[in-house]
Amino acid sequence: IWHGFTTPDTYPGKADVLALHCADTGRDPGTVERSSGVQGKDASDLLANAEALARLGVSLLTVGCGGPDYDLGPAEALVRWRDGRAGG
Repeated sequence: IWHGFTTPDTYPGKADVLALHCADTGRDPGTVERSSGVQGKDASDLLANAEALARLGVSLLTVGCGGPDYDLGPAEALVRWRDGRAGG
């Protein structure tokens, strides 16, 4: 698993660097599962960024829930989005 701290705008360049490292070591970059944190200013923005990253090949997403109040709304929205994509 390769975890990059990316946005939909920065992911392609970082994925290109990963592909170069894979070429240097003889590894097929398609065998590396892609992971990224996802952020947004609100739930709609978060889900748009998640969708964009998924279209770019990211299959694992992480979302932060900061304190002290720990609003789980973004994580809940992301889980509903994931379940909808999986047909679940």
